[in-house]
Amino acid sequence: MAELLGRRVGLTGSQWLLIKAVDFLADRDGVPVGEVAALLNMKGSFVSAQIRPLEQRGLLNRTQSAEDRRVILLSLTGSAKQTLTRVEDEICSIEEIARGTLVDRHVGELSDSVNAMRRRMDRATARVARLE
Repeated sequence: MAELLGRRVGLTGSQWLLIKAVDFLADRDGVPVGEVAALLNMKGSFVSAQIRPLEQRGLLNRTQSAEDRRVILLSLTGSAKQTLTRVEDEICSIEEIARGTLVDRHVGELSDSVNAMRRRMDRATARVARLE
């Protein structure tokens, strides 16, 4: 789904998810890369690799945190916000179809369960790799 939505605005699925995550986590000063990676269940290095192309296209701003210079903060540009606004009605319609009768609480529970399963699979994969 992310791939298809991203394609509507000229992005890859991963780039689309990154833009949506930054929008969801939006803060006045920006969102740390680590928080975006955690929300998307992606490695920080993968998220970092997606940032430069989005910056070059004028969709993301990257700044250094004033509190901790090791932390990179992400924020959407005006152009990215316009892009999201342009496709907002389509997205809402698609989300309604995908959610069906699930209420927010159930979506959250399902997400938590999938995330827990992913963590268990990562541990199991690591254990198998050690056996080799």
